[in-house]
Amino acid sequence: MRGKRARVLSGKLSPSSRPLYGYQWADEERARYAPRAGVDGDLPGAVRAVRHGLRGEAGRRRRWRATLLPPSTVRAARAGSTARAESASSTLNRLGESLRRPVTPRRR
Repeated sequence: MRGKRARVLSGKLSPSSRPLYGYQWADEERARYAPRAGVDGDLPGAVRAVRHGLRGEAGRRRRWRATLLPPSTVRAARAGSTARAESASSTLNRLGESLRRPVTPRRR
């Protein structure tokens, strides 16, 4: 036996160009998987450093606005208010048309 079939029958993994999602090859022969390595070192410290760097780029007003009114919240509120305004406008338009019909004199 040769090739992939021999590897599989001997209990080894079938190598491919890439390992399974979330894993990396544990050895040169690609015979076993290892969980993908995460961030080495102090992750909370790295997050603080990135946040500190980003904070330095934005002004105070922008930081307050992002904290109090996040863009995702503003976008959702704007979409909801637009839909409600459109509904109210069409309702008022129908109401105005229904009130105008009886008042408009008929031509004979």
